[in-house]
Amino acid sequence: ICVTGAHFRAKFEFAVHRELATREGVPEHVTEALRDGRVPDFDDGEQELCYRLAAGLLTKHRIDGHIYRAAIDAWGETGVIELVNIIGYYTVVALTLNAFEIPLGAGMQDPFPDGSDV
Repeated sequence: ICVTGAHFRAKFEFAVHRELATREGVPEHVTEALRDGRVPDFDDGEQELCYRLAAGLLTKHRIDGHIYRAAIDAWGETGVIELVNIIGYYTVVALTLNAFEIPLGAGMQDPFPDGSDV
C-alpha cells in the first residue's frame, strides 16, 4: 500500500499506511525511501519481493517472470492474486484521493510537502 501511495504521491494514503507499516515492523528507512522515490534498502527478503512486484506492476504494468516465480514460491498463487488485487484497489484509492484533493486529517504529517504532489 505504501508503494502504491508513494507512486501516486497520494498524501492521505501514504501518511496513514506509513504509520501502520511502521507499527507492523517495516523499518522507517524503508518508508522514507519510498516517500523520497528511492529504492529502499531492505532488511527483509519478503518485503523486498513485495516491493519489487508492486513497483514493477505500477511502473511497467507487468510482473517480471523471475519476480512472479519468486512470489509464487513465497506466497502461492492465491497470495500473489491477493497482492495484485491490493495494489489495484489502492491504485483506485490513490487516484480518488488525488482527484478530489482529500486533505490530511488533523495531526497528520504531510509526506510530500515539497509541492511536487499531484
